[in-house]
Amino acid sequence: MENFLNLVEKFYQGEINDYHLYLALSKSQKDEELKNRLSEIAQIEKNHSLFWKKIAKKYNIELKDKINTSKIKIAAFLQKFISAAIIVSLLEAGENSTVKEYYSFLKSNALDEKEKAILKNIILEEIEHESIFNKESKKFGANNVRDFILGMNDGIVEILGTVAGLSAVYFTNPFLVGISGSIVGIAGALSMGIGAFISVRSQRQIAQSKNERNEMLFSVAPKRAIEVLKQDLIDSNIDENIATEITKKLQDSNTDLSKFLTQEVEENELKSGFFTA
Repeated sequence: MENFLNLVEKFYQGEINDYHLYLALSKSQKDEELKNRLSEIAQIEKNHSLFWKKIAKKYNIELKDKINTSKIKIAAFLQKFISAAIIVSLLEAGENSTVKEYYSFLKSNALDEKEKAILKNIILEEIEHESIFNKESKKFGANNVRDFILGMNDGIVEILGTVAGLSAVYFTNPFLVGISGSIVGIAGALSMGIGAFISVRSQRQIAQSKNERNEMLFSVAPKRAIEVLKQDLIDSNIDENIATEITKKLQDSNTDLSKFLTQEVEENELKSGFFTA
């Protein structure tokens, strides 16, 4: 029972903290659409917290809010420089185990059927709003977080290695060590940035070339294009009979099938190179 109540309190504190976080971000958000979305999700999180508070009250436990004000202030500060969608996505990435814990809790015998139904809906809402922020964050370049971390990691190793080596030789001349470290850092940043730029550009050009080829294929040989689409579905572990039925129905509906074989190219080589550097 003690473990059960500890989990309930943990879930409550997580939800009430998320409520205050989303509320704070919504108040300082300039983008009207994102502002409304943050406000809506804040209310959803508050409703989730009330569910856990009700469960605790059922066992005569009164829960008190323990708000992590530091986390909220840091998020509000970061919002001045990057999108709130990216901030939330990064925070959610560090707390994605919550949904798994909810699901494990759901499968236990701790709740009655009515409470389980409510928890199922909570899990659904948590998954949905995480998906929303993932989509929103892509608009603002969250994919470049990977490039930023890669470049930062390489830069730290490179500069520390250089400074440590030079310090052993020129321990009486820290200025020379500092200048040398700066030169190595700048050279490394340029090298990493150019490498990322070329890599992403090549990847984008390959994807665009494939899209153009598929569009031409649909234009000059629709039947062959249908076979290619069918094979792609089979390669995605879809049963051959189902793949045949899908392609047949799509063909009969006069749908523009070219979009099913084209890949959306989202990454920008300039952004990737900049963030990596």
